[in-house]
Amino acid sequence: MDIVYFNSPSNWGEELRYSLRSVETYYEELDRIFIVGYVPSYISEDSIIHIQDIKNKNGVYIESYARYIFCKLSICQGNFILLCDDQYLLRPLTSSDFVPLTVEVLKPSNRVDTGWRRMLWRTYDVLTEDYNLQLVHNLESHTPIIFNKNKFIDVFSNFRYLGEYGNYLYDGVCTITSYFHLSGTKFDIIPADLVRAGFVSNYTVNYPKVLDSKSMFFHNDKGLTKDLVEYLKSKFPNKSRFEI
Repeated sequence: MDIVYFNSPSNWGEELRYSLRSVETYYEELDRIFIVGYVPSYISEDSIIHIQDIKNKNGVYIESYARYIFCKLSICQGNFILLCDDQYLLRPLTSSDFVPLTVEVLKPSNRVDTGWRRMLWRTYDVLTEDYNLQLVHNLESHTPIIFNKNKFIDVFSNFRYLGEYGNYLYDGVCTITSYFHLSGTKFDIIPADLVRAGFVSNYTVNYPKVLDSKSMFFHNDKGLTKDLVEYLKSKFPNKSRFEI
């Protein structure tokens, strides 16, 4: 199956290198690699399909709008796996392992409209107000996920707040949560923490021990400690075929 990265420059700059090494090591069903946006200099463009950065009508990258436009491209076919550069596989996986994972059930009493969660609660508002959903799971677990291009287009073709005219990164909606609640694709309630680890603070932990029972993990800039960098380097020391 194809894998698609929507990529932009990062502080470290090496995330995509190690994410691709993990994919080559642990995902045997790989077909094509798409990189939408920024391609680091260490990536061989002969080994991937590069799509120029997709921005909205105001020249702003907004995740939900960019994913929708990508799905409308003829080169995007059937099902594909959405992966981020700060996501890494830790054991042999097949396409059937890339399922939605539940972070929480969204409850208005816990509402916080700051940062990216503003986008999450905008999604909640659309799902409950426009589609009359009574129960909404936050499925934004920051793990690889499979989309079907035609279902994606169907879900988002008339969706409010897709971000076509937004001015800020989080002016769109959460596509994974929206897609699985509206596309008719059934999903089980699997707590995300059973499957993946996430590092979002600068506290160093025993990474081999923490990750031993996990299938994948992610980090943000703050969670990318020196020890985690060393873990990645030791876990995936060999070049992938996608590197120069």
